Amino acid sequence: MHLATRGEPLRLERVGGHSERADSTPAGGLHGNLPLEAALGAEPKLLARLARDAALEGLDPERALYLDIETTGLSGGAGTYPFLVALAGFERDAAGAREVVVWQGFMAGPGDERSMLQAVADRVAAAGSIVTFFGKSFDRHRLEDKMRHHGVEPPFQDLPHLDLYHPLRRLYGEALPDGKLQTCERALLGFEREDDLSGAFAPAAWFDFQAGRPHLLEQVFLHNYLDVLSLCSLTGHLGAALGEVDCAMAPERLAFARSRGLARLAADRRERPEQVRWIDAALGRVDAAAEDTERCEGLRSELLLERADAQRLARELELAASAYAQLESGSGTVAALAALELGKLERRRGKRADRARMLLSVERAQAELPKSEPGRLRARLQRDLEGLREALARAAE
Repeated sequence: MHLATRGEPLRLERVGGHSERADSTPAGGLHGNLPLEAALGAEPKLLARLARDAALEGLDPERALYLDIETTGLSGGAGTYPFLVALAGFERDAAGAREVVVWQGFMAGPGDERSMLQAVADRVAAAGSIVTFFGKSFDRHRLEDKMRHHGVEPPFQDLPHLDLYHPLRRLYGEALPDGKLQTCERALLGFEREDDLSGAFAPAAWFDFQAGRPHLLEQVFLHNYLDVLSLCSLTGHLGAALGEVDCAMAPERLAFARSRGLARLAADRRERPEQVRWIDAALGRVDAAAEDTERCEGLRSELLLERADAQRLARELELAASAYAQLESGSGTVAALAALELGKLERRRGKRADRARMLLSVERAQAELPKSEPGRLRARLQRDLEGLREALARAAE
């Protein structure tokens, strides 16, 4: 793609009442460590599962449009313009080879807005599904609001919409410093942008263009272009999440986070054997994922407790009881929770449970619980404490 210097004319074609251009690149070309066409191998059912959205079973990666916008501000309203929209899709060239075509619609001025939005709506409606990054919270709503303002029918209702931000954060959130697109590019694709203009400078570039001043809009076009190519490759990465996908940065740490994330997804779906399988995969990577021995032991204990819980819920009571008994001999919150679950399990199995010992264990767990622990764990411990105290009071009567 041509990269102009400050003030050079933009390479655009006037179509109707707006400006646009299209560029293509071979689908087999690498974007980081994955070819763009890796997206085509992503199974819709897997994407639906990872994104927790059943509608994605109707997404066809080959017909989907990979969408990203640049705006004059982060807030909505009539004064904010989505002045540049990129739509990437897989097509066949004249020789039949698959390529990725990136169409970019541009508002040369506020008067172009309706025409450009109509072009976007027509293209999205014809595709039938979209892929974005944080688009469910930002891109889609900015476009919908503007389309309604201009009397353009928004095409997004009931459309399969894969927002990559959410499943990627679900899988890698613990291992990535933030959830930005470029962070995911570097860590998961090994893709490093050179001389990239941050999206934060996009509004100033457009306003400079409006005022006839030297501008950096060509760099904004390139930034936008690379964004949608990253959406293609990240879709391919997500589609390979159940296998040994490559991660460019600290692969063992990221593989550990992915295994744990997949275990939690399986837990949400009550797929206990699958949950145990991914916990075991995470256990195999603990040493490489933890930065010190203490953290390593803590992670291992947490995973073993999750594994015992999964076995209990799968009715593998003997295995669960043995695991809880081993964990109970330790110290800290995990040991106390194991003691609590072991006591409950003993009652269910017809064995006499020492309620006083269990009460002390839960009180110890509550006292030792780090402030960083989620509120649901605190609530669980409080409920168990109240139940044990009531049981002890009844026994004393």
